[in-house]
Amino acid sequence: MNSKGKQNLSGLWDFTFLPEGASSEIKPAELHFDSLAAVPGCFDLMPEYFLRRGTGVYRRKVEAGGAVELISEGLGLRGKFFWDGQQIADVDAPFSRRTIRFDAGKTREHELIVAVNNEFDDAPASLFHRNYDFYAHGGIYRPITLAPAAAIRAEELKIIPLEPETGSVRIAVRFEGEISGCSHAEIRFDQETDSRPLRGMRSRLVLMAAVWKNKPNYGLT
Repeated sequence: MNSKGKQNLSGLWDFTFLPEGASSEIKPAELHFDSLAAVPGCFDLMPEYFLRRGTGVYRRKVEAGGAVELISEGLGLRGKFFWDGQQIADVDAPFSRRTIRFDAGKTREHELIVAVNNEFDDAPASLFHRNYDFYAHGGIYRPITLAPAAAIRAEELKIIPLEPETGSVRIAVRFEGEISGCSHAEIRFDQETDSRPLRGMRSRLVLMAAVWKNKPNYGLT
C-alpha cells in the first residue's frame, strides 16, 4: 500500500476452475478453492488447465473500507467481480481498463472474487469471436488495484474540433463527486496553463495546426 492508500493486488490468489458448460451463475458461497494462481496471469496456460475453456475463479482477502475504486487494467475474455459475496461489476470488454466504484463497507478484511470466463460467444453482439487474430486466453492480463475513491474526479474529457483550418477546439471536462458551487482546476493545453474557475466549456487554439489529408502512398508494395 502506498502513501495514498492504493493497494496493488498482484500476487498469488486462491483459485478454482469451473469447466466449460457449467452454470454461468456464480455462487461464491458454494465455491471450493483448491489451488493458487498468479495475478496477473492466464489460467489456461497453467499445466493443469492448459487450453481448457471454462471459468477461472480468483479469490483473495483485502483490507479496505468506505468508498473505494477497484481498477482492473485488463482481463479476458469477460469477468464478474464480487465483494463479500455480492456482485459489484460485470465486465464484457476483453483487454479493457475498468474502474469499479462502490462502498466497501466497514474498514476490515473483505473477500474479493473475480470470475473470468474464456468461452467463445458467437452472438453477433459479442466483443470477441473465435476467428479473431489475437490471443483468446482466459485470465487477469494486467494488475488489479484498490484505492480510496477520490472526492472529486474528472470522469470525462472531450476535445472537439471547431474550426479545423484555424486549429480551434472546444475542451469539455465532466467532473463527478463532492462538487458544490464553482470549482477551480488547472488545465494545460499545448504547454499553456489555464487555472480560471471552471464555468462551462473552454475554446483554445492548437499550436501549428494542420489539417490531416489522406494522400496515397505509392511507395507501398
